[in-house]
Amino acid sequence: MNSPETPPTTRREQMYALIERYLSSDQTQIDFCQTESISRSTFAYWLKRYRQDKADGSVPAFRPIPIRPGSLSARCEIEFPDGLLLRIYTER
Repeated sequence: MNSPETPPTTRREQMYALIERYLSSDQTQIDFCQTESISRSTFAYWLKRYRQDKADGSVPAFRPIPIRPGSLSARCEIEFPDGLLLRIYTER
């Protein structure tokens, strides 16, 4: 799991580096775990910790959607996996 250049020193750093490699890959969690020889439960635990740490202020939970003044009515639609559809409109 360690790379040749400056290996992580703590288990947390090791696992966070692994999670970041997963997030930048195109693999599914199952494929990634098989490739890295890590159990899915261990991976899920560290992915959860990683996301919780990142959500604690270093990465905003919401991102602003910029809207240019004077543009035609802007509309944004977000469809969630459970079928919920969120529509956002601006006033003219």
